[in-house]
Amino acid sequence: MILTLAGAQIDMFAVTVAREVGMLRHDWALLDADERRRADLLRSPARRGLFVAAHARLRREVGARLDCSAAEVPLARMPCSRCGSSAHGRGSGTPNGQPVAHVALAV
Repeated sequence: MILTLAGAQIDMFAVTVAREVGMLRHDWALLDADERRRADLLRSPARRGLFVAAHARLRREVGARLDCSAAEVPLARMPCSRCGSSAHGRGSGTPNGQPVAHVALAV
């Protein structure tokens, strides 16, 4: 679904967890080292699967908009607005190190 709010385009999409092992492996391959580390911290296989599926989908969506492959999407994490930590802050697309897109991912 695409919405426009105050002149800004907002793309919304839902993610379903791939139950097939092959798809999960494909999604895992798209994640960067930090995303893999964060996924490994999740003890529940269901939560881990959702995290991997959501982040892979995010990379596909942003990659399509930046005209690059999903694995090449340069994501950065902005500091958390509450505590200042970069471990769980808002994500952003950052081609050439310049933030151009704010990404909200709710899992």
